[in-house]
Amino acid sequence: QVRWQDGTVQPAVTLALQQLQLTAGPISQDLSQPIPLDLAARLGGPLRVRGSVQPQPLKVQATLDVQGLALAPLQPYLTPHVNLKLVAGEAGAAGRLDVDEHTHVLNVHYTGRFGVRGLKTQDGVTGADFLGWRGLAFDGVDVRTQGDQLDADLGRITLAGLRARVILHPDGHLNFADVRKRSPGEAVSLTTAQASRK
Repeated sequence: QVRWQDGTVQPAVTLALQQLQLTAGPISQDLSQPIPLDLAARLGGPLRVRGSVQPQPLKVQATLDVQGLALAPLQPYLTPHVNLKLVAGEAGAAGRLDVDEHTHVLNVHYTGRFGVRGLKTQDGVTGADFLGWRGLAFDGVDVRTQGDQLDADLGRITLAGLRARVILHPDGHLNFADVRKRSPGEAVSLTTAQASRK
């Protein structure tokens, strides 16, 4: 088992890789030679990574299969930025990941599937249910980053069992516009109607 703890957020986030099996090699002193890699573990659900890693310059070519990754433990990363709380939900992905470093710029390319099932979120202020769904799936995803540029094709999107609380406030804005905090200390209810301003 490998445990990883991030104390830079409060509360600290702890993730554990269980039933870890790793095969790598052969490994050459020539860092430009790719190293074959086969990783199997459980991170909530099963995780499998197969491919190769070239240390210098960095280059990764791998297939990914991740299932049942719990989202709620990641809430501390979201709290400073959003007015909602992740209560439940699991993410999964299956596809191909290519990473390469060119002139100190990291390029990432992912193709495949991605989804979130059993999502449940609550108002960060009142604790009332806010947004959730039974399943959200993206098939045929093609996402590419080059430095700070992002090019994304989300493919076919399937949404099932959507539940949401939608409020149109007196000033004409929807409560969904308040999901992102305008400042770190801001706390705005997403499920309470705001009074009209005179």
